[in-house]
Amino acid sequence: PEAAMAAARENDPRTGWQWQAMLGQVRRTAASVVLRRLAVGAQKLFIKAGIGVKTEAEGTFSRAEDTDGRPAYACSLGRPLVLVFNNAHGDWRFVREDPSGLQHVVALTQDVRAARPELIGGAWQLFKNASNSFELGVLQITASAATRTFR
Repeated sequence: PEAAMAAARENDPRTGWQWQAMLGQVRRTAASVVLRRLAVGAQKLFIKAGIGVKTEAEGTFSRAEDTDGRPAYACSLGRPLVLVFNNAHGDWRFVREDPSGLQHVVALTQDVRAARPELIGGAWQLFKNASNSFELGVLQITASAATRTFR
């Protein structure tokens, strides 16, 4: 059999890689492929604040598109809220977007070692509307069974 060669080059980060298969000197096919990182994570998270702690970062969160190579989750009850890892700041954070498009951090914790939210250890900084500041608090994060998905 004749040898075939495949080459790839990135056209644009939004459109993915352009793959071309060659047979001899004749170009046979070209196709765009978007490659995404494999992230391990549960399909659902159940988040509950500790005793005496009030925060809007509670509820059932469903898997959303991965962010910065780690699983992300969204809760659409009430105001939309997402749980994401932020590489730029090195923290896990709950973010709410208001109708004007501004993002507000509702809670955050600096645990860069946790590959998934249920592995986060330590306290969270929870935003308190009354004092317009962050206070330490505990969030219990329980995950449904972890699965591997391409997103």
